[in-house]
Amino acid sequence: MKAVMLYALMASSLLGLAITPTATGQTNAPTELQRLTHKDITLTISASPSTVEFDRTLLLTLTLTAPERIQLDPPNLNDRLSGLRLDSTYEPAPHLEDGFRVRRFKYRLIPIIAKEYRLAPFPITYRDSQASPTEGWFASKPLLFKTTAPLRADQSIDLGGMTEPVWISPDKLTIALYALLSIALILAIVGVIKLCRHLSRKSSARKQDPRVTALNDLQQLLDQNFIQAGDFRQFYFSLTMIVRCYIEDAHHVRAPEQTTEEFLRAVSADKRFDQQIVGRLKDFLQAADMVKYAAQTPSAEMVEGSVSSARQYIAQDDIRALQESTHA
Repeated sequence: MKAVMLYALMASSLLGLAITPTATGQTNAPTELQRLTHKDITLTISASPSTVEFDRTLLLTLTLTAPERIQLDPPNLNDRLSGLRLDSTYEPAPHLEDGFRVRRFKYRLIPIIAKEYRLAPFPITYRDSQASPTEGWFASKPLLFKTTAPLRADQSIDLGGMTEPVWISPDKLTIALYALLSIALILAIVGVIKLCRHLSRKSSARKQDPRVTALNDLQQLLDQNFIQAGDFRQFYFSLTMIVRCYIEDAHHVRAPEQTTEEFLRAVSADKRFDQQIVGRLKDFLQAADMVKYAAQTPSAEMVEGSVSSARQYIAQDDIRALQESTHA
């Protein structure tokens, strides 16, 4: 009986080591919180971070996937949020995956003091040219966010009353079973890693060049005439998100949900980024923050300079050199 219990404990320990991610210094990827399918339409809701943290903003991403024949309207989150204030929105250019059009809608949310943090059901409206009736809608499910309270320096954990573990020496048969199990798990892990790398390479080959995507998004932003309408804050938020999303796609730096200070600290410590490039990004982002958060009204020369800086950085960025230095 003791041998069986030890065998189970060793298996759990090895499995725990196999699935625990290593520290890389990067923030976690967005966590999928909800996935809903209606006919040929799939709605995915993800967030980064996955819980509400009062010292940082929350980046909510709604992904809608549907055949090309189906036209989808942007989700409307007005009056759907509790405990979270909608700061800004951004939609990258749609793209195709396996014959389906993929649209992503990003919402920057600011936590406020509230009893709960909730996203109420919201409607998704669509038009299907091959269905009768051609127009329809469906609703998402309610989503309740958990909260992460900030830690205090004086917090401590009382471990009194806990019993010390007792070591039970395994016999030779148990040790042999441990060894065989370890070898089998190592081989399985190696196989899974190789398979994941193979699938990742195939997936990366199918993806569009991030430089092309970013330049298309930039042109689409200019065509929306935010500057002519006097909506400078939305224009600069979208402009900086284009640059941040490009850096994320091209160099795997989690830029969109970071503050300007967090992002600049990350790239300054990253040897892949030349300090001259870091300085240009610092000037670009800090100038944009003055418009977004200090209500500064930019001049025509400032707007033209910001657009030129974003386009020049994206067009001249050497993705291959940075990627080679990463794997060196």
